[in-house]
Amino acid sequence: GQFWTPIGGQVCTPIDSWASKRSIDLYGHVVDPQAFTESIKVRGLGGPKGVKLLHQHENEWVIGRITRLEAKDDGVWIEATIDEDISRGKDVAAMVKANDGLSFSVGFYPIDLDILEVGGTEILYISKGDLFEVSVCTFPAQENAIMEGSE
Repeated sequence: GQFWTPIGGQVCTPIDSWASKRSIDLYGHVVDPQAFTESIKVRGLGGPKGVKLLHQHENEWVIGRITRLEAKDDGVWIEATIDEDISRGKDVAAMVKANDGLSFSVGFYPIDLDILEVGGTEILYISKGDLFEVSVCTFPAQENAIMEGSE
């Protein structure tokens, strides 16, 4: 695996939780927990093409680094650090602490999807996607993707 250790006087806030859950989101989508496995392997977690940790899906605001991103039965688990040497990172870390955590939301391009009927309601089931970022956000589409390990 890839690991990142803060150097010198960097202040980082560790966060972890479900980046994505296998449940219907506010838009009627369900993302399969294995949907991003291939893209995570290809992109990795570091470097220019790696999966980024953003704030509110804003591409210009990388706020830290993802240290673990893994498909589990219930969804996609994330472990990351918010870098407080980045101005937005410092603000986001304060927001996380002040609110006892926030939420996560995934940014991806869908590759394979199906329309399924669940309990009389049509849903969009995403079985494969190209994941390029996970955002710390206030109001996610997937309301079950909330932080569990903010410190």
